[in-house]
Amino acid sequence: MLVVMLMLLMITATAYYSIRSTAFELRAATYQRQALQTDYVAETALNAATAWVDFYGPASLLFALQESVRLRQAGGVGMVTPPEPFEVPLLPGRESYRLGQGDFVGMTATTEEPIELAAFGDDHAYQPFYVIDVYDHYVSPVVQGGRADGLGQLQFLNVTLTARGRTRLPVDTQQSVNFDSDGDGADDTVVRFAHEGASDARAHGFSGPFAR
Repeated sequence: MLVVMLMLLMITATAYYSIRSTAFELRAATYQRQALQTDYVAETALNAATAWVDFYGPASLLFALQESVRLRQAGGVGMVTPPEPFEVPLLPGRESYRLGQGDFVGMTATTEEPIELAAFGDDHAYQPFYVIDVYDHYVSPVVQGGRADGLGQLQFLNVTLTARGRTRLPVDTQQSVNFDSDGDGADDTVVRFAHEGASDARAHGFSGPFAR
């Protein structure tokens, strides 16, 4: 009788261990899938930003960067200063511009965004969210084959583009996380979604030539 009880106990423990291992593997596979989907969102948003510059031209982006300082100084209602809330705020007077999901509608014959929702499965459990911050720009007045003194009429635009890709549930709770977000040695309270996936992609853009 004792031997039978020990065998039943051993079989039950083995079954319980197998069930827990399967649950952990399924959860890990789900998290890995979300991580891959979030990487796809960030990389696709970065490629879409470069296509935006090609579509509208570097002169339009340069104008938007220059106008961003004036609009912030004018106290635009609800304006967000890139790269907040994802990075340390820029110094006062530094030019920056943020591309959102609605900025890419109309660039093609369709009204769809550059993100393929089919990559998220049939149920679309996680919804993509992304913004692209443009900053740290400078203009190169010397172009290949142009005047070496920089007095020519053509120039190149150099910018840093950072795509912030996120995957979020349509209905999700928010939680406060305390950490030093600005490097001043004191913890800051940052609000984020409880089941959010995050991935950033960064590139250096070099566009032109275009006329002054």
